[in-house]
Amino acid sequence: MPPAKLPLFTRLYLLTTDPTLSWHAFFHSPIQGGIVVSVLVHALLYTIVLNVASYVARGRGCDGAVSRRCFFVLFFVLYLGYIARFAHARAILRALDGNHKAARGFIDQHYNSWIFLG
Repeated sequence: MPPAKLPLFTRLYLLTTDPTLSWHAFFHSPIQGGIVVSVLVHALLYTIVLNVASYVARGRGCDGAVSRRCFFVLFFVLYLGYIARFAHARAILRALDGNHKAARGFIDQHYNSWIFLG
């Protein structure tokens, strides 16, 4: 378990990529609360970026209904992304025959070099 003094998103990353965490613990409220906060923040920021891009390209922002749909689709996709990332972390641990240190190193390197840049 990461220290409580870490910033929210860092602690959330460490928890949701911990391959030894159980599915029950993953869906427990403290982790889910952090996931929901992260997804809300990111979906809101991406929706704002979409509106700014629309304003720059077309001279006006997106319609309110379009912005809401975009927000909810982003929320759903981002939330599923956390579940997929956790499942991927557990699969990596299984592929490395339970070697937690190697799995953690692989996950961190993979995330920092490919997923984050994507």
